[in-house]
Amino acid sequence: MLSTVPLVYKLLWTFAGRDSIGMQETRLRLVDFDGNPPSRTRRYHRLAGSIISLLAAGMGLIWVFVDEDALTWHDHISGTFPAIVEE
Repeated sequence: MLSTVPLVYKLLWTFAGRDSIGMQETRLRLVDFDGNPPSRTRRYHRLAGSIISLLAAGMGLIWVFVDEDALTWHDHISGTFPAIVEE
């Protein structure tokens, strides 16, 4: 049950095709490697990559510490990453 809430939350924002409230409040936005808003397909790939990252004993998340660009597996899988919103 405990893992269901974060999954439903992530699914909600993926299907909506928007950044989550948390990302909006922390002034982050999801972009592709060209700096454009990601397509719905890229968002689905990011969701699948997030699940893979967690199921691999969290190695996909820990990868951020050894990656030269500080990206996780789901960043690489989807070709997206969170960027700071500049005003």
